[in-house]
Amino acid sequence: NFSYITRFAKKGYRTLLVGIKVLKYSEFLEWEEIYDEINKEIGLDENSGNELSELISHIEKDVFLLGTTALEDKLQENVHECIEEFRRADIKVWMITGDKLETAENVGIS
Repeated sequence: NFSYITRFAKKGYRTLLVGIKVLKYSEFLEWEEIYDEINKEIGLDENSGNELSELISHIEKDVFLLGTTALEDKLQENVHECIEEFRRADIKVWMITGDKLETAENVGIS
């Protein structure tokens, strides 16, 4: 059960999961060869990005979770006032993030 990760995200914490997966050396070499080949094609073949994502997803399956960290990442001072000034000047403000939705929403609210 990973519900605590969602709780961390709702509090606006930055989370990092640490895990391990044991591979035979031959399995890794086979995976690495495919990875390197796809990486060479990035930008040349429109499907290469999808292939790389699938390959990475494959190696990330069945990982044993060793632990989780959660760090509070507070906004810098005066961010709220700065955003308000932008809005009063009719400047559109967009937040772009790679966070979980819950984290991004809570950072935006704060």
